[in-house]
Amino acid sequence: MRSGFAALVLGGVVALAPSEARAQGEDTGAETKIAWREEWPKFQWWEYGVAAAGWGTTITSGYILADTPYGWRGRNDFDESIRDGLRWSSASARLGAASASDVMFYSLAAFPIVVDGLAVTWGVHRKPDVAFQLIMTDIEALGFAGFLSSLTERTGRERPYVRTCPSQDDVTGTGEPPRTPFAPEAPCSEKGRNQSFVSGHTAAAFAGAGLICVHHESLPLFGARAADIATCSAALGTAAVAGYLRVAADVHYATDVLAAAGVGLGSGLVLPYLLRFKSRPARERQIGFAPLGGPETLGLSVHGKLF
Repeated sequence: MRSGFAALVLGGVVALAPSEARAQGEDTGAETKIAWREEWPKFQWWEYGVAAAGWGTTITSGYILADTPYGWRGRNDFDESIRDGLRWSSASARLGAASASDVMFYSLAAFPIVVDGLAVTWGVHRKPDVAFQLIMTDIEALGFAGFLSSLTERTGRERPYVRTCPSQDDVTGTGEPPRTPFAPEAPCSEKGRNQSFVSGHTAAAFAGAGLICVHHESLPLFGARAADIATCSAALGTAAVAGYLRVAADVHYATDVLAAAGVGLGSGLVLPYLLRFKSRPARERQIGFAPLGGPETLGLSVHGKLF
């Protein structure tokens, strides 16, 4: 599922990159309020490495590495009480909640790139240079969210539904008695039984919502302030519902979702604001390089403000 979205992102970058090069320093469309401000830093060379590392880690963790081994259950009164209150009662309803959260996750992750970047900024406003900056920022932010999610998922927290599955090996040596399954969940046979913390779906959903908000706060993409605010609000609300559905589906605990919301907003809202949309004089953004050497060292030093 993630690989399909990664292919969509890659295709968009390949299609857009030449247009960005042609559009440097010229306005290819009609007069519009959509413009990249002089004080906003453009995508830097080192950010390509950050984006590639984030997406590479996400894809490697999800599709190349072996399944995450059992690490910890992490049950507590808070998670258990929320699970008892929000977990949907029937197995079919839980599967439906998981499927609905999939749709929301994909929609929110794709919206900043496909709608805000390609359709509106490039297609409607005829600003391929601005679209390129937005889309590369989106790819970087989503990759960073995936990077953080992939790392934490490797801690091996057992998903809540697994307690209804045939017991896993007692790798902790605690000597707990085997659990007898009563009504095994459909996901018991699927990969990722021990990837509960954090919720990758929720992190990506909130990252997408954060990107939507920072886009529409910084640029009048829909032409009316009310429309831009409504779009941001709807995106955040949808991300919150997606997080709720992950708990209702019994595939994540509440703490998984809350931590993922922080990861997503940090990656999709705070990071793009600091890198791209926080206005500051150009002289404060200058980065310099100087050789670094000594009797036992040889390298390159970087000085200046990246953020």
